[in-house]
Amino acid sequence: MYWGALARFWVMDTRQYRSDQPCGDGTQKIPCGDWGSAQQTMPGDAQERWLAIGLDLDGSERSPYFPESAESQRKEVRWHNNHRGYVSCTVTPTEWRADYQIVEYVSRPDAPKVTASSWRCEHGCAAVNKV
Repeated sequence: MYWGALARFWVMDTRQYRSDQPCGDGTQKIPCGDWGSAQQTMPGDAQERWLAIGLDLDGSERSPYFPESAESQRKEVRWHNNHRGYVSCTVTPTEWRADYQIVEYVSRPDAPKVTASSWRCEHGCAAVNKV
């Protein structure tokens, strides 16, 4: 999906097609079972192939944003947090900014949101930097 001249998006379903979550869906202490397996996948095999075609990856080259295995994927993580929340993105002709919003609890309504981390990628620069 194109967003004007600013961006092109590949929208994926990472809940329906992913591997079964290891460690009892978060009920067991990590690491356990298949936690570190390169066979674990968020998008699933069919969506990974679809994305590779969309990114013009022929198998001989790999994008740094399309890692070969779960192990290499973890090396790409810049920031991690164990709270629930969402990411809010602002895209302009000069930058892409991502603000990670978290909430302290989900057991009742009206949890205050906190910006836990913000990141920016400037136009023409292949780096992502913490704001």
